[in-house]
Formats: sequence, C-alpha cells, structure tokens
Amino acid sequence: MADPFDVGTFTLGELADIERIVGVPLDRFTQAPSRARLIAALVWTRRKRDDPDTTLDSVLAMTLDDMLSELGVSEEVPTQLAPAVPVT
Repeated sequence: MADPFDVGTFTLGELADIERIVGVPLDRFTQAPSRARLIAALVWTRRKRDDPDTTLDSVLAMTLDDMLSELGVSEEVPTQLAPAVPVT
C-alpha cells in the first residue's frame, strides 16, 4: 500500500479540499494548527474516492485507531504527541 500521507497520491482537486479543511497551504501541512483535522481530511478524501456521499463529520466521529487502521498505518500512536518543530 502506498504511504497514506504521501501528498503525491492525491489529485490537485483533492489537495485543494484538504487545504480548505485544514486551513493551511500544502507546503505548511506539517504546521497545521490541528493535526487531528489533517488526518481526518486525509481519511475523508480517500473515502470519497469509493463513497462520494461520505461526510467529513462522519470521519471526525471516528476513533484515532480506526482512522489509522483505515489509512493502513500499523504503528502505535504515542500517548503523548511531540510538539511540532518549525521548519527553518
């Protein structure tokens, strides 16, 4: 399976949707004010490929474990997330 976080796997239209949801441009995704919203936007965008009627709200209602499972991420999520490090 392709890396679910690889922006190269999304169409430009999908990336525009993700930017709108997250509130930052593509080159600032790592600095998104809400990492949870970024992950939800990625899941929602992938789900829409198979189910155009899926809603962002339905994805936001998922647990983090379910969301990561859907993305095919098998790593355990740390109980404490590291703070974002600004890119210089």
